[in-house]
Amino acid sequence: MKIQVFAATAALVVALGGVARAGDSTGVPACDDFFAKYEACIKDKVPADKQAAALSPMDSTRQTVTQMGKDPATRPQAEAICTQILASVKPQMTDIGCAF
Repeated sequence: MKIQVFAATAALVVALGGVARAGDSTGVPACDDFFAKYEACIKDKVPADKQAAALSPMDSTRQTVTQMGKDPATRPQAEAICTQILASVKPQMTDIGCAF
């Protein structure tokens, strides 16, 4: 099930493309919370010359969940995606000194 969700997420990310600006609301509180924490961690713990590379992979994910958050039918899926991403990146973020 998780593999299917991640595959679907990847397909949506590719299909939607585009880049959302950091700090923009996704319309999904769980996603906004995740992105705020992730960005704060990167800006606080990653050297300035490496921050763009660390933040860039989340741009298309933010765009995807923002689009999903606009539709009441897909908003719960967007929340689930952000919850799963948080669970998957939390160990790495903890390793560099960030608390989620």
